[in-house]
Amino acid sequence: MTSKHFLIHFILNNVNIKYIAVGNDFCFGKNRIGNITYLKKMSEIYKFVIFFQPNLGLHGMRISSSLIKKKILSGKFIEFKNLLGHDFYISGKVRHGTKRKGLLVF
Repeated sequence: MTSKHFLIHFILNNVNIKYIAVGNDFCFGKNRIGNITYLKKMSEIYKFVIFFQPNLGLHGMRISSSLIKKKILSGKFIEFKNLLGHDFYISGKVRHGTKRKGLLVF
């Protein structure tokens, strides 16, 4: 999907966005066309403020969302905690299902 389509239809039309914060290597959309220059241009048209966050690091390692996802998916929660400074947690509401009776197979 193009950067423009994603930004307009999924972000600007669905969320009353006022601010966007991105890292200096941020890209999105088809062929990673949506970059910092593109967001600056769009922020002038659609009146939102863009903040740029320099790279964060710890012990010579760059902290990124990709690194955080890898730590979570591999179950390395201690390393996750060291990188972000807090425990991993998931929150949400429990939705009740149809309460069907049946065999539970693992």
